[in-house]
Formats: sequence, structure tokens, C-alpha cells
Amino acid sequence: MDIRPPQAIVDYAKSANIGLIVMGTHGRGAVVQLLVGSVAERVVRTAPCPVLTVRHPEREFVAPRESTM
Repeated sequence: MDIRPPQAIVDYAKSANIGLIVMGTHGRGAVVQLLVGSVAERVVRTAPCPVLTVRHPEREFVAPRESTM
């Protein structure tokens, strides 16, 4: 049996009564995603529950220093 990753994730979410799926994404451009697609996109479209996608930040954010005044 050849099951694809998006379908396996969705099937598990259904069988285990999952309330939220959290998954990472590469954040590829629209053209690449249109031609190739992504696991995250397919899960978002077919999941029985909300899906939170998280992309690794491209740069580090540093909190400003507290004022010493």
C-alpha cells in the first residue's frame, strides 16, 4: 500500500480525534508551491481540524535593550 504523507497525517488526525495539527513549512514561493505542492498545503486543505503552520524565521529578532534612564 502506497500512502502519501499528507494522507497519512489526515488519516491519523481523524482516527485519533486530533483537535489541532501543528506542522512546519519551508515557506517556498508561490510558483514552486503551485508546481510541486507541499505536504503542509495538502494537510491544511484536507484536515478534519485546524492546522497551524510554522515557518522558521529568516532572521533572528533581538529584543531592544531596556532603557537605563
